[in-house]
Amino acid sequence: MTGDGISHGRTEIVIEEFLLAARPRRSELHLVLRLHPKHSRPELASYLAQFDTISDVGAPHELVFAADAVVGMTSMLMVE
Repeated sequence: MTGDGISHGRTEIVIEEFLLAARPRRSELHLVLRLHPKHSRPELASYLAQFDTISDVGAPHELVFAADAVVGMTSMLMVE
């Protein structure tokens, strides 16, 4: 994975790759970004406008259960 080729952070590269993959069907998708507790909105500010919803408080389980598909990095939430 290389993302846009400029970013060096793992999270940023994965977000960029995900957005590139979603681009052809973007009008059909409702994209939700669930922030990891170690990330703040300002850290990922350049990506936030490309998502329909940003989630960063409360338990994420309801969000995941309501989703048709979930894409994630290595995470206990993905295992749960």
